[in-house]
Amino acid sequence: MRIFNQATFSKNSYVTIILLCLNFLFWMIVEIIGSTNDANTLIDFGALFGPLISAGEYWRLFSSLFLHVGLLHLLFNSFALFIFGPIIENLFGKFRFVIIYLFSGVSGSLISLYFNPLVVAAGASGAIFGLLGALAAFFLIKRNILGVFAQKNFIAVIILVAFNMFFGFLIPGVDNFAHLGGFISGLIIALVLVPVLSIENTIFSPIFSYRKKLSVSRYMYLPVIFAGLIVIAFISISNIPDNVYTRFAKAEKYFQDGQYNMVIKETDEVVSIFKQSQQYKGMDPSNLLGSIFYFRGIAYVNLGDKSLAVKEFGSAIRYGDPEIRKKSLREMKKLD
Repeated sequence: MRIFNQATFSKNSYVTIILLCLNFLFWMIVEIIGSTNDANTLIDFGALFGPLISAGEYWRLFSSLFLHVGLLHLLFNSFALFIFGPIIENLFGKFRFVIIYLFSGVSGSLISLYFNPLVVAAGASGAIFGLLGALAAFFLIKRNILGVFAQKNFIAVIILVAFNMFFGFLIPGVDNFAHLGGFISGLIIALVLVPVLSIENTIFSPIFSYRKKLSVSRYMYLPVIFAGLIVIAFISISNIPDNVYTRFAKAEKYFQDGQYNMVIKETDEVVSIFKQSQQYKGMDPSNLLGSIFYFRGIAYVNLGDKSLAVKEFGSAIRYGDPEIRKKSLREMKKLD
């Protein structure tokens, strides 16, 4: 069919091209400054991490879509975007393509956050599975006019998703929750955004009526869908347990606001329960503990208690990474 013959990668697929360039650009920047395999570096650049999101850094739901863990992760996602991006961009149009991509990506991030609130996560996988969901929705809605062609392609998409989900459970580190969340959300929003083809006048669907003169009515469902996303966001963020990371994130906020007594209060509990943090994934505990003592030292300096500040800086030197040690030594010299 003509519309599918046009749905191949070309210079007109500029939304797909921009997304690919952004993914490669962020990967290069992170690699130059640190490593895309380092959880702490990924967190610095906006990876998904529950404690920081619960502290108010909601932008991570978006920024994490453009970060990838290692070169292979980037290449796999880029190849999938290269294949399916132009198809959705051509079928749905560029603006709808962006909506589907971002909506699916954020939805996938929220589902991942609910099931893995203390794991550092990154990648465009949820958004890409959302594109597959949109493609499935297109063939589902158009099955009456496209006939066997739509039916076979719908089944092919479902098999492809099932195949990827199956191997996702076998391979460590694959975020199947983000994949599933992205696919379902992409399918749902695409049921509303799926366009009317030029070759059709009226298509019967058990879900929507697609008469051209009534096509605007489909968008009545968009507020409901986005309201559902907000509810999911509230549930996912509320599910993040109180732990050393959430408390440290709160302490950082208090530090930035100059509330040094609150910094001490939050980190007192962190220090006392720190041993429990060994069970958490995604961040080097020694770096966290060193950072905690460093912030406590700075807080005591601002509170005017130099003796306690020196004690905290000493602990930071003992437990921190080279950067924390360097900063702590510099602060201790200032107190001499």
